[in-house]
Amino acid sequence: MMWRQRIVDRSSIAVVVLLGIGLLSARAAAADAEEVARRHAAKANRLAATNKCRRAIFEFTRAYKTLKDPTLLFNRAECFRKVGRDDEAITDYEQFLADLPKAPNRAAIEARIASLRAAKGGAPAGQEKPAPAPPALLGPAEKAPLPA
Repeated sequence: MMWRQRIVDRSSIAVVVLLGIGLLSARAAAADAEEVARRHAAKANRLAATNKCRRAIFEFTRAYKTLKDPTLLFNRAECFRKVGRDDEAITDYEQFLADLPKAPNRAAIEARIASLRAAKGGAPAGQEKPAPAPPALLGPAEKAPLPA
C-alpha cells in the first residue's frame, strides 16, 4: 500500500512540474509576441513619420492586435484620414476616445471627427439635420412679395 502512495505522490509532483513548465512557456510566448508587436508599432511610427501611411496602417494593425494600446488607434486613425479612408479614421478616433475618455486631446479629436463627418455630408453622431419647413406651413408675412 505504501508503494501506491509514493506513485501517486510522484505523479502529482510530475503534474505540478509540467503545469509550471507550461505556464512559463506561455509567459515566454506572450513576451515574445509583445516584443514583436512593439517592433511593428515602432515600424509603423517610422513609416507614418515619413508619410508612408498605407504601409503604416498595416503595421499599426498588427501591433494593435497584441498590444491593445489606444494610442495605436489614434495613430492609425491619423493615417486613415491622410489616405482618405474617413470611415475607418472615424471608427478608430471614436474607439480611442472610448478607451481613453480623459484624453488630453479629446476636444481636437472630436472636432476632427465632426469635420470628417461634415466632409462626407453626414451629421455628427446623435444629431440629425433639421428638415426645412414645408412651404405650406409658412405664415403670410414670410411669403415673398409679388412682383409689381
